[in-house]
Amino acid sequence: MNFFENGEPIDKEKLDRCINLSMLNDIIDDFDNGINYLISDKGKNLSGGQKQRIGIARALYKNSNVIIFDEPTNSLDKLSKEKFFINVKEISKLKKCIIISHDEIFKDTNYTRYQIRDKKIAKLN
Repeated sequence: MNFFENGEPIDKEKLDRCINLSMLNDIIDDFDNGINYLISDKGKNLSGGQKQRIGIARALYKNSNVIIFDEPTNSLDKLSKEKFFINVKEISKLKKCIIISHDEIFKDTNYTRYQIRDKKIAKLN
């Protein structure tokens, strides 16, 4: 994930949690070398969904206070969307989450929701 080139030790527990929350487990299991799979330049050997999940895992591993998800369920099937939604609830316990999405799965939530209309931001709930 390119975080460890500076010699900083890997926090295995934190890494495992990030892999679980970003739903990378099955993907890593399918890779020839598992977690040591070599990703080609610009991720040409990955699908859009795989790139998206790796990006989420990287964002979770960083010590940022806020994570911005831009259409995070775009490349996911229905079951994966539901799992991701559950995981976002867990992630939001650790960090502030901003989710930009057209996906209806986020519609009926307790999250504060906003809509951009006519170049203005309006609170929905």
